[in-house]
Amino acid sequence: MDNKDYLEHPICDTDIWVNLCLGDSLKEFFNLHPIIFIADVVGNEIMKWKNSGNAAIAEEFIKYRDNKNVVVIYYNKDILSEDRPILEQQLREIGFSAGFSKPDKNKGEFVSAIYADYLAIPYMKTNDNAFQEGGFGAKKFPDLEIRNWNDTLRNVIVDDKKRLQISKKVEQERSLMDRRNEKHKEQELEEKINQLKQKFSRR
Repeated sequence: MDNKDYLEHPICDTDIWVNLCLGDSLKEFFNLHPIIFIADVVGNEIMKWKNSGNAAIAEEFIKYRDNKNVVVIYYNKDILSEDRPILEQQLREIGFSAGFSKPDKNKGEFVSAIYADYLAIPYMKTNDNAFQEGGFGAKKFPDLEIRNWNDTLRNVIVDDKKRLQISKKVEQERSLMDRRNEKHKEQELEEKINQLKQKFSRR
């Protein structure tokens, strides 16, 4: 991709993508932003939804990626080999010692910020607290403009009533999703306990 394209389109974090899917707002979003960048780490996070109760989050990602609306930035492809040690050092200084290839909690937004800084992407869409005013990420990348979920929703949906409806829907869907995840964790724990009981009952 031509370098000038990096200057014209935002990079997007997982949480914003999830909200757009839960709020059924992708069509309006891509009417405003025909192209967005997604870090490879974030893409991997999104794809984990494929086998969940919210598989559409991953399915929509695949669809828009295949249609070239979503452009994934790959560390081994889009970052010059001679520059990779510099980016690796940046990541270690932030607190991620495993490098770009291994998944870590909260790594996606920081990898996105590093890519944005390296490729001169003008702004990042994220709702992560670390990148809001005064947060660690905001201090680490002071020149990176951050647009959170509320900013994104205001830009994409001009009608106040519809915007409020979408915001409420996302909150409800997030709450439902959290309860579903909690129930899944409880079921996994119960299964492990039962397996241990069976193991010791055979002795």
